[in-house]
Amino acid sequence: MLFQCDALLGDCYERTLLVVADGVPLQWAARLLGTPLRGRVNGTDLMEARCARAAEGGPRVYLLGGREGAATAAVACPRARHPTLNVCGTHCPPFGFEFEPIEHSRILASIRAARPHILFVGLGAPKQEYWMSRNTQALAVPVALGIGASFEFVGGVVARAPGWMQRSGLEWL
Repeated sequence: MLFQCDALLGDCYERTLLVVADGVPLQWAARLLGTPLRGRVNGTDLMEARCARAAEGGPRVYLLGGREGAATAAVACPRARHPTLNVCGTHCPPFGFEFEPIEHSRILASIRAARPHILFVGLGAPKQEYWMSRNTQALAVPVALGIGASFEFVGGVVARAPGWMQRSGLEWL
């Protein structure tokens, strides 16, 4: 819906390598329009799967986003399951950081110094899409994934909906 009135967001998505359906209502709409999607991939599941895979081969991961302490808390859960996960940095920026040149520069310097292979960006849509579009190429990060509120779910800051709600497509509720 945002694409209809936000050309910049449409451009961000046009230049990305991977776009996934994160919501069951999206699947419902696609089915009604006659173009069903293969499945749903939400940010939390994507993050968990990528962390499991990263723990096998040693890529460095960096977590940017979430409310204060969420990214740090989100490291503990995957690390408990995958002790070899190499988290090279986390940062939960203050609200409006993208408009504060000093804070924004500090974040970019931190990510550059950490040299992650995978950058998880949990700033919420469309903020994370704008941020990744403007910054990831200059950071030379091979993979940047926008994962919404996943740090808060993975870190236990916010409880995720019960499994039956997730399977029924009611997690958004």
